[in-house]
Amino acid sequence: MSAQSISHLIEQTYMAGSAFLTVAVSCIPPLVIGHLIHMAETPSQAVSASEEIDELREANSHLLTALIEHEGKALLSRTVAVLGVTRHLEGRRSR
Repeated sequence: MSAQSISHLIEQTYMAGSAFLTVAVSCIPPLVIGHLIHMAETPSQAVSASEEIDELREANSHLLTALIEHEGKALLSRTVAVLGVTRHLEGRRSR
């Protein structure tokens, strides 16, 4: 559309024409058509809802596993610390 508008402006002498401007304006429609053909030929990246749900479930499973492992290690560390304190207090009590 811009090529047609610029062409009309040149014809009505609202714009000074030049060879470069004429070539540039003439290139716009083929470039737009080429871009549209390229977009039509490019495979769609769209993901179906069921595929997206499957991906989210898998990501959720990985996150849950990582959380359980991390929290399990933290709980084990706290348990060991509590047992150490308990043994220490029992040792003081038995003296």
